Amino acid sequence: MRRFLALFILTGLLFGQDVKTLYLFELEDESEYVGELIADTPDNVTIKRMDGSVVNIPAYKVIKRTKIDESQWDQESGEIIFHNLHDSRYFFSPSAFALEKGEGYSMNAYSIYWAFQYGVTDNFSLGAGTSFLGLSSLSAKYTVPSNTENFNIAFGWFWVGNPFFDEGKSIINIPFAVSTWGDKEKNISSGFGFNFEADKHPLVLNIGGTNRMSRSSALVFELWGFNYTSYEDSETYFNNGDKVTKTLIYGGPGLRVLRKKTKKRLFGIFKNNNYAGSNVIDFQVFFLITDGKTRGPFPMIGASKRF
Repeated sequence: MRRFLALFILTGLLFGQDVKTLYLFELEDESEYVGELIADTPDNVTIKRMDGSVVNIPAYKVIKRTKIDESQWDQESGEIIFHNLHDSRYFFSPSAFALEKGEGYSMNAYSIYWAFQYGVTDNFSLGAGTSFLGLSSLSAKYTVPSNTENFNIAFGWFWVGNPFFDEGKSIINIPFAVSTWGDKEKNISSGFGFNFEADKHPLVLNIGGTNRMSRSSALVFELWGFNYTSYEDSETYFNNGDKVTKTLIYGGPGLRVLRKKTKKRLFGIFKNNNYAGSNVIDFQVFFLITDGKTRGPFPMIGASKRF
């Protein structure tokens, strides 16, 4: 009898809980509903919205439905708090978070420098960049698999050069390591590397961090410190004159604006949908410190798209 009673109570606990499964329903007119699926037939979809109202929608109008975590719903604002989709980097410097296999991002600064990074596996990504000025870049990053929560380590390589110069084609050639503490919404990273193109003291140091403030905004900060090779003037450069090693500290704070979802249509046909937060706009104020002089602040505007 006791066993039967215990089994009865356990069954009630397992099957009597009100487990709420939420979906994001996207309609052909670009409107959307968040709520529970009450009924689903070939003709109609019945949804209980988060405010308790029930709506019946013709099935053909529902373009897409996506299961979401109830914790993503912000009751106060009445919006979905989507996850940070640009967690693998800050403005430019890397974090130790990895891109997922088959996903990546493209970014640009001032619409002059363009770059992309692509996840080859869940832990390894490759990237490249270029500009109208001839500068090009190559990059790679491997995130070490870890079961430790809120701590990640990654190793990588970053190269910058100008293939149009006969001398000094390679400007930056840095193998690096980076560690990240925190989750994808709030974290700080510390990295170091060695610039093989620096004549003296090749150590490169970097810190970065982000703090998600709201659905649509995050504070972002990054700072670089490294040595580079300089010349007194352009004449000595092209005549292979004496090289001068200088220290450069670069970086500053900024704001990342996470845009709402964007949709593209062609001749009235639904073609593409980017989740909210896929596209971001970055505003950074940075400083340059070299030869004991501080220059700036300078504004930087960039944009990125997760794909």
